Amino acid sequence: SIIRKLLVSHPNIFLLSVEDNLQPHVAFFKENCDFDGFDVDKMIESRNAGPIFGLSIEKNLNPSLAFLHERLSHNDVSKVLKSHPQILSLSIDNLREKVTYFDSLEGDFKDTDSPGETCDTLASKILRRSPSVYSLSLEKSIRPKVDFLANIWSVHEDGTTLNTTSVSKHLGQNPSVLSLSLSGNIQPTVRFLNSTGYIHLDENWHLRCANSTTLRGRDIATSLTKRLLPRWHFWRAHMRELNQEYERLPYSSVSR
Repeated sequence: SIIRKLLVSHPNIFLLSVEDNLQPHVAFFKENCDFDGFDVDKMIESRNAGPIFGLSIEKNLNPSLAFLHERLSHNDVSKVLKSHPQILSLSIDNLREKVTYFDSLEGDFKDTDSPGETCDTLASKILRRSPSVYSLSLEKSIRPKVDFLANIWSVHEDGTTLNTTSVSKHLGQNPSVLSLSLSGNIQPTVRFLNSTGYIHLDENWHLRCANSTTLRGRDIATSLTKRLLPRWHFWRAHMRELNQEYERLPYSSVSR
């Protein structure tokens, strides 16, 4: 069944030489990334990881691996590659462009657990916690999401200037929010929370009052159809049964 799946999803892998491509690549991951046989099997089965076996170890994989090691510990690099090996198929220029962009959001804000410890940059946090974000288009996916989230996090100064410190802080806490679809997940959830009065946005998605609920990344990532809407409708029905005036369910209970 696995071979059948490979034939459908990665037919080109059967054109590769066992001695020149497959065996050296398996050895590369075992020796440099702490992969075991199970990890290699998972990577081969992955829908988007197959092309990695066609990349040059010297020209592609080694430089990308060195780039990751400059920013993460060896254990973290191993975890990243096990969860998202496709990151090795990105060019160094592609990776560097995104690191530069995330650095620009960070500004003067740096996060350390205690004085004297190495700074954990926003680029490193995203790379470690949500590496699939790096496989997204910077211009078509990442930038539009950051611009939108900046509005609802109320981090625009005078309506024009972006307060990058706040953006960095929010994204650093929940970087996986950047892996969500803007039109399919983020905006519908925010629109629901606005229409029900949990937050107060204007027509440009800017917060209208300072004491509005501050949305966290994990709140935005909460399923609208499976969690938020069912709980909201249940609470409304419960209030009607009690013949009580409708009051909003506390926000912490809606998103929990």
